[in-house]
Amino acid sequence: MNKSVVHVKAIFFKAAVPILCVAAFCSYCAADDFARVAVVEDKQIDESSGLAISYENPNAIWVHNDSGDEARLFLVGLDGVTQAVVEIARVKAHDWEDVCSFQIDGQSWLLIADVGDNTMRRGKGLQGLPACQLYLLKEPVIPKSNGVTTTSVDVWSTITFYYFEDGLPSRQYRPINCESVAVDVRERKILLLTKTVPGKLYQLPLDTRAASQKRWADKVAEIRMPPSDIPDMVGRAIKRMGVDVRAPTAMDISSDGRTMAICSSANGLVVHRTPDQTWADAITRSRKAIHLPAASFLSSSFLPPKQWEAICFDRTGKSMYLNSEGSGQTLWRANTPKMKAIAEEDSEEMGIP
Repeated sequence: MNKSVVHVKAIFFKAAVPILCVAAFCSYCAADDFARVAVVEDKQIDESSGLAISYENPNAIWVHNDSGDEARLFLVGLDGVTQAVVEIARVKAHDWEDVCSFQIDGQSWLLIADVGDNTMRRGKGLQGLPACQLYLLKEPVIPKSNGVTTTSVDVWSTITFYYFEDGLPSRQYRPINCESVAVDVRERKILLLTKTVPGKLYQLPLDTRAASQKRWADKVAEIRMPPSDIPDMVGRAIKRMGVDVRAPTAMDISSDGRTMAICSSANGLVVHRTPDQTWADAITRSRKAIHLPAASFLSSSFLPPKQWEAICFDRTGKSMYLNSEGSGQTLWRANTPKMKAIAEEDSEEMGIP
């Protein structure tokens, strides 16, 4: 998240809290199929930015904070209680924005995305910021304990990458802000979705063998999120603070590689892919808007979420978990919507080209 807008937000909230609360409550009541699982109690998790289901530790999820925290992951049970804090050895967290989990060739993996770039300077050698990096590590098994286990793990592979878009005369450095990463195990690809409107979907190869990699991420599609439930007047005011509620903030792909879930600050989208489809084709043919409990843009466990920041599937892909910024936030669960192909004219009505 862009820290430069915090002061402006504070001023805005004094005048706009009544409007935001009423708007959020009305939309929140209309949202269905969502259940509160637990409140994430750990005060160290004060700006949750990534969420991933654990394959090695039953009934638990991996969580990490946004920029400004140490290089660490939290293993949190579905009761909201932290089970472990895992430090990532010899790594600095510049701007971690997402984490995903997956299984391939019998091994469970975690992929951490240090890809945040609010200032659009990464990869340019400015202000000492490195290029965007992905950290691949084997998922640790945490032994059962009466308290919080503290341990550390090594990175298996560091992937340094740059964005490339077809049509450029050469492969150039293109700094782009991004908050979403997922792994397509079927295609053995890493997918990244930029925090732009529309969101740009990039992919690069998944290689679990090389310890150090340098890659180019190629653009494969554009994704426009469904219209937000937030009233236009409120949406415009929030946008003036530097937050576009239509920009994607998190993404995940189900374990069978067939369903993609995306959320923005205020809404969501599910895309289903048939065996013969690419993601670029599926995005235009088989998708469904998710009407999330509306974001209040305030931090409180008894209000709707502050803003949607993290999403992941369960191990089966039949359910999704969601979480938002701020301390003491609720972990939510929803059934993954059943999908059917839609016609071009229907997609235009949804506001998605």
